[in-house]
Amino acid sequence: MEPPFPAVPGLLCLLAAAAASSSGAAECPSSAWIPFGSSCYIFLQGSLNELDSIDDVRDLCKGNASGADIISIKNKEENTFIQETFKNHWQGPDYILLGMFFDTDDNAFKWFDKSEMKFTNWIEEESNEELLNTCASMHTKSGGWRKISCEDLPLTGTLCKTASAYEKMYLPGVCTGNLIQRSSSSQYTEMSHVTCIQSAQSELQTIQTHETGK
Repeated sequence: MEPPFPAVPGLLCLLAAAAASSSGAAECPSSAWIPFGSSCYIFLQGSLNELDSIDDVRDLCKGNASGADIISIKNKEENTFIQETFKNHWQGPDYILLGMFFDTDDNAFKWFDKSEMKFTNWIEEESNEELLNTCASMHTKSGGWRKISCEDLPLTGTLCKTASAYEKMYLPGVCTGNLIQRSSSSQYTEMSHVTCIQSAQSELQTIQTHETGK
């Protein structure tokens, strides 16, 4: 039985994407961006005193590449990559702004780019601290995070992040309507769009882990 729309070679696209990543061929917006995993990074140096708020800093990132935002950090490996890249390449300030804020409604820190908060690396935890209007910074030499006031931001430079071109091109294409196709068969599995995207991202992560371990 034919699907109600053209076939989408989901996992084949993911395999091509992972192969591009593992071979160092991941596409970034320009040579100024540095690739790592499925993302690209750029440190915009210089005084940002003319920027009045964290929203202005986010707009600066967004103006440099489609889908870019202030840095969010998914895991320890990404945190270490950023720390090492500041040491060996960017050689920027001691502290940079992280793209997170404290949501008083949910009583939790969240990333501005809406990615899930699965990893933290706080230098210190103070149980009685006031978290209203709280943002965060990263110590570039140790990789540790500190809570700071959103009114007192380290604006001597900002680290921006965006998805590499292959992730933008392939991941959305895996999920068309409510179907996802597996490369091992012509079978289509019905699922919600959100579940479909999560499944595709999980498969991509598995492929990347396999390629990295070779």
